[in-house]
Amino acid sequence: MISIKKYAAIDIGSNAIRLLVSNVIITKDTAPQFKKSALVRVPIRLGADSFVEGTISEKNIDRIINAIKAFKLLMNVHGVENYKACATSAMREASNGQKIAEKNELKFREEQVKKEKKKLIS
Repeated sequence: MISIKKYAAIDIGSNAIRLLVSNVIITKDTAPQFKKSALVRVPIRLGADSFVEGTISEKNIDRIINAIKAFKLLMNVHGVENYKACATSAMREASNGQKIAEKNELKFREEQVKKEKKKLIS
């Protein structure tokens, strides 16, 4: 018997925010297979704020919120069952990064991501 599930990942990186939607094909006798269904990249350049100014600007906070809202709509259209959102060093190192991650519009918890794991989303 074959089962197909849809999962997504949101990567909030230093140069862009990305949404990856994958079909996970599960069969009885083999390992799950992952097939990319959609990949959306929005170049927000958080690193330019975070690494130079030490904080993320209001303009880019608005852009993050709008991108996440758009990603949530896309996940709904794709029928995504579950997703995980991760923020990398630009958010972690910004003085207001944690406050941004806690905003009601975003509703996700910031998580540290090792560089090796981040590359999986690329």
